[in-house]
Amino acid sequence: MPQVELLYRQGLDRFSQTFSELGLGGDDNPGRKQEIWKRQYGWAELQHWLGVCLLQNPQGNPTDNVDQAIKAFELDKFPQDWAKTKNLLGLAYYHRLQGEVADNKHLAIDAFQDALTVFTSGEFPQERLMVLNNLGITYLNIPGEEQPENQEQAIAAFEEALTLINPEKLPNEWTIMEYRLGMVYRERIRGEQVENLELANKAFEAALKVSISQDLPEGWV
Repeated sequence: MPQVELLYRQGLDRFSQTFSELGLGGDDNPGRKQEIWKRQYGWAELQHWLGVCLLQNPQGNPTDNVDQAIKAFELDKFPQDWAKTKNLLGLAYYHRLQGEVADNKHLAIDAFQDALTVFTSGEFPQERLMVLNNLGITYLNIPGEEQPENQEQAIAAFEEALTLINPEKLPNEWTIMEYRLGMVYRERIRGEQVENLELANKAFEAALKVSISQDLPEGWV
């Protein structure tokens, strides 16, 4: 077991032990309530990062740990953490080796769409951009299905994502998104072929106007 994974698991064991120590005392004790809240949050954070660790391990299966983190990050109490972990769950299903590939991709889409209910363009534009990218990529990688509808869903995700990007501030994200949009239009089944190729060329030209200077941020497919 990798050292980092071992440390996270040891931390989870310690949290489990401390929860049992809080078993005594009335629920009307505000100090006890605050301590329980802090430990629940810490436990959920460890589950989240253990999921991240397993996601980076080809032999790991992070979905169980990420699911535990989502359950601990209750939507009404920790909406941002809940959505962040939903995006992580989507990534876990996207890369999952166990089970049917198409089923995993659909589970990833469900998780990304859940995250988007919290990551609105007004409050969390960067987070929404990240999830829209992941959603579009996932739609394009569902095997064994007819492509037209999935292509349209990907186009919608990428086009919305572009509205959230200032190319001067986020040149890398802008270039990648325009390139991906161009690739979808180039292979698009619906619509007129000539028009689709024109839209593809327009996206590629927009991508070429901005130079890439860094890698994509963490959390993107």
